[in-house]
Amino acid sequence: MSTVPTKYTDTIAWLAARIDEWTAQAATIGLDVSTTTALSTQLTVAQTAMDSAFQLRQDSKDQTVVYHDEARALLEMTRNAVTTIRATAKSSPTPGAVYSAASIPPPADPGPSPAPGQPAQFRTELLFDGDLRVRFDCENPTGVSGVTYKVERRFASQGPYAFVTNAKGREFTDSSIPSGTAEVTYRVTAQTSTKDGLAGGVTIRFGSNNQAIILSEVAPAADGSKKVG
Repeated sequence: MSTVPTKYTDTIAWLAARIDEWTAQAATIGLDVSTTTALSTQLTVAQTAMDSAFQLRQDSKDQTVVYHDEARALLEMTRNAVTTIRATAKSSPTPGAVYSAASIPPPADPGPSPAPGQPAQFRTELLFDGDLRVRFDCENPTGVSGVTYKVERRFASQGPYAFVTNAKGREFTDSSIPSGTAEVTYRVTAQTSTKDGLAGGVTIRFGSNNQAIILSEVAPAADGSKKVG
């Protein structure tokens, strides 16, 4: 380990604690007056430079806070100005001229919203009261919101589906399954206010020991089923 600290701030503190003694005991410790004088002078210069650097760093931090506050205020004012320009263009008979004068682009025409996703990866849970809870996944495209899920079911392998519920989340509970039902198929369709996604579905068989077993996931057509997994 070095006797003299290698960090600049530690070196300054280390010598500051000894310089007076070194100057007083110069002859005893083998230093001449010119050496201790030079050390003392350089110590003062280094201390002054360190204090100045620390102050500049603090001033820089303080100024950065001021800069961020002022830039944030400018951003908000600029956004408000652009909002006003767009409102002016919207009410103008020549909106292009307004945007051209402001040197900002007109808003892009909104494209058609995509359809929601297709329900899949169904999971079941038979509750103590005999109700059936069904959970599923559904990956909806970016920008699609306000999705609900239309749930339909049928008990025969063929025949029409009957409406059960509109689920707001990716699960539903069916509490109206007739006693003694051996098998049920659900068709689940993700919907927005304007579009339906592809239907997904699942066929479930009720077994012994209060089990609800998934036989297959299905991709139902109008009133038929096609196994997909």
